[in-house]
Amino acid sequence: MRFLVGVLVIAVLAGIYIWALQANRRTPVPEGCEQDRAVCGTCSLAQCPVKAIGDMAAETKKKKS
Repeated sequence: MRFLVGVLVIAVLAGIYIWALQANRRTPVPEGCEQDRAVCGTCSLAQCPVKAIGDMAAETKKKKS
């Protein structure tokens, strides 16, 4: 019985985590919080999350226009 409760708790926590990630991706970036990718020189990583957020914000603005 303890094993089943432990598995259930982990499954619920994993579900909440996945839901939170999806909800965060769908939330638009607030006005004034956008970062210019050209100005960003913090790293040279191609998969930098700051650069990815800038790309998503630019795409959202294009879709709204």
